[in-house]
Amino acid sequence: MFVNARTDVYLRALVPAGNAVEESIVRGRRYREAGADGLFVPGVTDLAAMKQMADAVALPLNVLVWQGLPPVGELKAAGVRRVSAGAATARAAFGALGRAAKQILDEGRYDAIFSDGADCPNMNRLLTRE
Repeated sequence: MFVNARTDVYLRALVPAGNAVEESIVRGRRYREAGADGLFVPGVTDLAAMKQMADAVALPLNVLVWQGLPPVGELKAAGVRRVSAGAATARAAFGALGRAAKQILDEGRYDAIFSDGADCPNMNRLLTRE
């Protein structure tokens, strides 16, 4: 079992922005002392903050896909070891569904259904590295 301890310091703005890194570190260290295997900090997008956390807490750092999140290569260089999509993939799917439904209702056409759904039969291939 892998315990990925989550802190919502950023996600819920639990402390003033200037204190968010230090508070995340304090919580991360407490989680590590309690036996956690990883630290999950959803909402953080600043690479310098991530690097500080990764360096200060001896746990693999996990972040959430978020608007403005740097590319995976930059996250890795900052010490991030896991990126979670959370509900973002479902939201993307619901967005495609909404566009398709709107096109059917407004225009009586079906093009949007096929533009976003063409790769569904190949989803396993899309989600694995070769």
